[in-house]
Amino acid sequence: MMLQLSAHVRRRMSERGVRLRDIEHALANYISSWPTPEGSIQYIGPSPEGRDLKVWLVAPGLSEPRPIVKSTAWKDT
Repeated sequence: MMLQLSAHVRRRMSERGVRLRDIEHALANYISSWPTPEGSIQYIGPSPEGRDLKVWLVAPGLSEPRPIVKSTAWKDT
């Protein structure tokens, strides 16, 4: 999956020990998703090790060829 990573999500990944493969796996195997009031879409899915990860994507637009990851956090923290 080709994703665009915002500067914000890169900081959060570093702070929270989230790898790109964790995000890709969570999005490919998500168990729930919903729109947020800020105009994003929040997904919850498992990492390859089974830990649930929250991933926020910018709502898709016609001009964006790849999904933009806005932020991420482990569900259990």
